[in-house]
Amino acid sequence: MAQTKIEKNLRPERCYLCGGKVTLIPNKRIYKKPYGSGKMYFCSKCSAYANTRKDRPLDAVGLLANGKLRRKKQECYALLENHWKYLETKEEQRAARAKIFYLMSKKLHIYPTQYEISWLNLEQIEEAIEYLKEKDDGNISKETPQALARK
Repeated sequence: MAQTKIEKNLRPERCYLCGGKVTLIPNKRIYKKPYGSGKMYFCSKCSAYANTRKDRPLDAVGLLANGKLRRKKQECYALLENHWKYLETKEEQRAARAKIFYLMSKKLHIYPTQYEISWLNLEQIEEAIEYLKEKDDGNISKETPQALARK
């Protein structure tokens, strides 16, 4: 299967989930206090939102996410963390994380340089979660790209 390039809409005007109008709002409307850049993109129709980068407050850090997608992303982050948090040094953790992200990009048929959980849609997140649960022995970082390609 060919790899997919993720189209990152850094400044959304329409919600990809419902087609609603998206505006840049102060994120204290959701969080009750300013967080990070202090801004977020918000869909007026379905209430999906995406935070913006602190260093570039007009650029979204990921896809607009509704409650279900946000919960799935949190689950995915937690599962991923299980595969490197047991390592002793920061260097080992960074290397394991990079390898896991590379393997996950291959599994999801995404260019490795584009693998970021924040830009995955619900279908991709669910596929990532399923894969990580299969590999819940903590050894995913030891799996080779060649072995992954055979699956």
